[in-house]
Amino acid sequence: MAADTDTTLRLHERRDAADLVRRRPFGLVRLPHGDAELAQALAHWSARRTGGQLPRPADVDAGALAGFGVALQFVDVTPGAAEHYRLGRRVGRGPFEPDDFELGMRLGQIVPPALAQAVAEDYHVVASKGLPAYHHVTIRLGPVPLQYGRLILPLATDGRRVSALIVCTRLHPGP
Repeated sequence: MAADTDTTLRLHERRDAADLVRRRPFGLVRLPHGDAELAQALAHWSARRTGGQLPRPADVDAGALAGFGVALQFVDVTPGAAEHYRLGRRVGRGPFEPDDFELGMRLGQIVPPALAQAVAEDYHVVASKGLPAYHHVTIRLGPVPLQYGRLILPLATDGRRVSALIVCTRLHPGP
């Protein structure tokens, strides 16, 4: 699989029956030690909650989150199926190449379909419950697995109904 670095994945490369997406959820009481940066992002988000309501998009400082050493992907949540959620702006370099996920792309357009389904499921759980989630993700789209921590944070324009997500990622060292 071609890559710019050992930790960057190009989704448009060859894929076969060995495609695999595995997510391991963790409780948010204490994130794994190796993801201290994501724990800082969670603390930043939590500090912006007022009166039990979710932070509004304008309440969260993307620059501060990126300053913790995590990459960000904003996601617009639309009513209905998660496959229709749209990708918004990115801040920082995440686990995937920038041209793999274009601005405005729907989750259902992500390739391969196994990745699209996994992402849509995880984002939908956060959007429907209004609770953040952390996953250790391993993706195998060929011979080299990619591992990263992913923190999904809900935002709500009205403080109650999720209208957007911020997905924070941090690459883990290779196998």
